[in-house]
Amino acid sequence: MSFPDPHHPFTPPGRYYDMYDPAELELPETFWADHTRSMPHLRQWSRKRGEQPSKMMPFAATEEQFREALAKQYGAITFIDDVVGRIVAELEERGELENTVFVITSDHGDMFGDQGVMLKMAMHYEGPIRVPYVLSGPGCASARSDAFASTLDIGPTLLDLAGADPMPGVHGRSQVAVLTDAEASVRDEVYIEEDEMFDAIGAGVPLRMRTLVTDSGRISVYEGASSVSSSCTTLIPGRPTTGGRTRTPPPTRASSWCGWCRRRWRTATSAGSRVRWPDP
Repeated sequence: MSFPDPHHPFTPPGRYYDMYDPAELELPETFWADHTRSMPHLRQWSRKRGEQPSKMMPFAATEEQFREALAKQYGAITFIDDVVGRIVAELEERGELENTVFVITSDHGDMFGDQGVMLKMAMHYEGPIRVPYVLSGPGCASARSDAFASTLDIGPTLLDLAGADPMPGVHGRSQVAVLTDAEASVRDEVYIEEDEMFDAIGAGVPLRMRTLVTDSGRISVYEGASSVSSSCTTLIPGRPTTGGRTRTPPPTRASSWCGWCRRRWRTATSAGSRVRWPDP
């Protein structure tokens, strides 16, 4: 099944629309982040809090905007929860529940007030890139795992659970080992690509952003960002970083991007480095 919610414009149906009181909802701890060390497009959004450039573009929300949206978001989640509950009840009645694998996931996450920003685009904070990924069914232990996983892994995982042969040429990896042992891992890193049809950060070219996430941290690269900032690379530690800010544009071939990120990350996490980089 495919649910368009939870998603902006935050309009859950019927009784779910006003099920939650905005006044009772708390702001994220990072809601008032000043973005003084962020990329220019994030600083601009922060300066124009409450203004949305277009219906699809991210923006820095006011308290009222955030609370109203969150109340509707909770309503949409509750609606989906109720519908999934009906599906589970029907499968149980038919005797098929123990023979069914459930996957709850999405195509992306959302900032939703983290750093004071709503929606997603051109910012690979944890909110947009940490996509919900819940599996339940035969062969799935009851546990929560911190192992890396990619959307590319969903297909291979389901084929493995079904006892089917893997599809040739697929880049994803089966996560069945993690489903049976929450301490296991089949990935050391996750590589994330974002391509937009338009210029989202004022770089003069359609947005092309790449991010590499490892246990040590995260590196994000914006193509063309040297035209709007002294750095086209952002490194997010709680870890040391090195080197000076770079004006060197990253490679344009998708296969080269990942290698370029890895090389930059190896350099950035070398011993003795201390230079801090701006937030994404």
